[in-house]
Amino acid sequence: MFRRLENYWTFYVSSLPFSLGMGLLGLLFAGISAFQIFFLLLGPIFCYAMKEVKYSDYYLFYFNNGLTKKQLWLFVFGLNFFWLIVLQVIQIVMYAK
Repeated sequence: MFRRLENYWTFYVSSLPFSLGMGLLGLLFAGISAFQIFFLLLGPIFCYAMKEVKYSDYYLFYFNNGLTKKQLWLFVFGLNFFWLIVLQVIQIVMYAK
């Protein structure tokens, strides 16, 4: 159980720089709403494309541990969505004052 969760977390951390990088580009050029869209959608899509093209054998470790590509990417999107909800709550609290 914990090994599986650790594998999910390791995969998420490996995709996080792509999501944050795309999110920061959106933030620089279009504001916080673009950050949210870029972080949730474009970052993981860009990371997926990079891992499919450049690191095609990257998934073998996870396959050997019983995780599929679909499970890994659903975890990435789910955790990114969770962080966006946290960001939304922080924005609501800050603007409510």
